[in-house]
Amino acid sequence: MSRPTIIMAAPNGARKVKTDHPQLPVSIDETIAAAKACHAEGASILHAHVRGDQDEHVLDIGRYKTLLAGLRSAVPDMLVQITTEAVGVYTPQQQYDVVFGVKPDFVSVGLREILADDSAAAHQLAKDFYHRAHRNRATAMNMLKARLYELELQKREEAANDAASAKTDIGWGNQIRSYVLHPYQMVKDLRTNVEKGNANGVLDGDLDEFVEASLAARVGAQRNA
Repeated sequence: MSRPTIIMAAPNGARKVKTDHPQLPVSIDETIAAAKACHAEGASILHAHVRGDQDEHVLDIGRYKTLLAGLRSAVPDMLVQITTEAVGVYTPQQQYDVVFGVKPDFVSVGLREILADDSAAAHQLAKDFYHRAHRNRATAMNMLKARLYELELQKREEAANDAASAKTDIGWGNQIRSYVLHPYQMVKDLRTNVEKGNANGVLDGDLDEFVEASLAARVGAQRNA
């Protein structure tokens, strides 16, 4: 049994700018549009950065929350991973604050950036960070499971709706087969146009030809879909 493939898209990063590529998503709206495009092509997770007023990489709680709200509206079934990348600018405390201020689905953390030096204070902050993250793990897993369960229910509901829409009404003009018993005998399947002259045999349960034709038509329709 093959394992499912999970695609994560990282459309911008921390360092590239528009002069590197004019299509690079920098603003929140551009990042949301890129996420929609990536999701349409099969990506299920977005690795997201946010930029400041000068298009610089920032660890900004407010901007991240705005981005996540927009993504949940535009691509609700896409998971989002934010970053704590310091790029030589942000302190371990600022990285700590953005993680627990935003509370994202996923976060990318660099241990060497959290543990910036060998001081006792740095070690204590890193210890507090990972202990707090571990305490939150059970809650996060429950939230993730609930979200995945909700998505599965949505898929099943959509499948049930599709199946229901394929059914025809029980009324005049929606018959599956027509029966003529007098002055001659004829049974015709109105879906496949298969006809039989032995109406009594059909009424007694001789439906093999109709069933085979119906199955063949369904298989052909699935192959052409």
